[in-house]
Amino acid sequence: MRPGPLLPRVVGILAVASIAIALVDWAVWLIGAGALIVLAVSISELVELRAITFQLDRKGSFAMSLGDVATVPMALTADNRKPLEIQFRQVWPSLLDRQQTVYSATLNPNERATFNLDIRAIARGSTALRPPTIALTRRGLIERVTDVGSAAELSVIPNIAAVGRLHRLLNQFILRGHGSRNSPRLGKGRDFERLRDLVDGDDLRDVAWKATARHGKLIVREFRVERSQNIVICVDRGHRMAQRVGWLSRLDHAVNTALLLAYVANRIEDRIGIQSFSSKVDGGVASGGGATHLRSLTRFVTALEPGYAHTDYPALAHGLRRTLRKRSLIVVFTMLPHLEIGDELVKAVSVLHPNHLVLIAVQFDPTLDAIAHTPPRSSRELSKFLVARDLWEARTGLIKDLQSRGALVVDSRPGELATDSINAYLDVKRRQIL
Repeated sequence: MRPGPLLPRVVGILAVASIAIALVDWAVWLIGAGALIVLAVSISELVELRAITFQLDRKGSFAMSLGDVATVPMALTADNRKPLEIQFRQVWPSLLDRQQTVYSATLNPNERATFNLDIRAIARGSTALRPPTIALTRRGLIERVTDVGSAAELSVIPNIAAVGRLHRLLNQFILRGHGSRNSPRLGKGRDFERLRDLVDGDDLRDVAWKATARHGKLIVREFRVERSQNIVICVDRGHRMAQRVGWLSRLDHAVNTALLLAYVANRIEDRIGIQSFSSKVDGGVASGGGATHLRSLTRFVTALEPGYAHTDYPALAHGLRRTLRKRSLIVVFTMLPHLEIGDELVKAVSVLHPNHLVLIAVQFDPTLDAIAHTPPRSSRELSKFLVARDLWEARTGLIKDLQSRGALVVDSRPGELATDSINAYLDVKRRQIL
């Protein structure tokens, strides 16, 4: 078999190779030229973006009410001459219900971008709020990331907004009304008012026998209801109060309720004191009244934090009995203890009663309530049901023991604690049992 001519093949191969080399060379030049153009455009965009300045319109400090949703307004302006694509990011501290909020927008020349950030406060305290971060680009080739503005101060305080709402309702419907003051009311109070003749319907136990002997006729003592009575609010800081129910901890629910109750009592012109306790009585604010006193109470409860300690109810009771010289309504915000220490709360009530009136305000566990009252559908649910049922019955028995010792008990959901506690306090005033 004869081989074909070699020269034409070699020539063909060399021609194809030359064309390929030429094409590759042109492609390299084209890619290089394109890269230079992109680099030049990117540098131009970078210079343009770095020349843009921003101005952030935002408050220097924020105060939020615990548990409420608040809107934080921010406005951004820039000296850009062409439209910008921006991404606005605000990182939130741990006191709030989210880690960050991100918005994307187009910022046209001579426009103002407004951001309304909705957040919820879930823990009390004060912390620094970082400045927001802006990521901006114009053609999508280069992105500039920069902080805008300066850090701000964020404070989360007990629910002052709820106090404001209650203030408006009280001004419209109950208590003082249009600035009037409570006048002394006759009734089964403890303040002596006067002596007068016996009339039909008077209680013979009110007869003043010495005055009767002097005048030769039946004379009775008439009393009036005290205008200013003592209210002592005791907030449990033990480890059980750190449990979170919904957005807030049990201690946060108690703090919000204590502040509302103090405001209502102040409007009725009662004297309010407050103290916190766990394994010992930590301290508090002495009884008093007025706007300045309410501010002191607010500062005290704002700083309360749960401690990793047990709750010593007898220590609280003996401390109150030593310090209180006048009959008082003692409101204890706590969580019902477990079976092994439930007797301590009963003994504490026995120490204070009958010299003082004790109101125990507790929060029950909605999950435990649901399990204890839902029929089981499997063996695993049966075990949970039996345990929950035992705990619920023991809890019910402890409440009955407290009531048999003379204590008033408010047992409510955490979100309804404030309403139920205030209603119980107003019922005490209405029935004149303090």
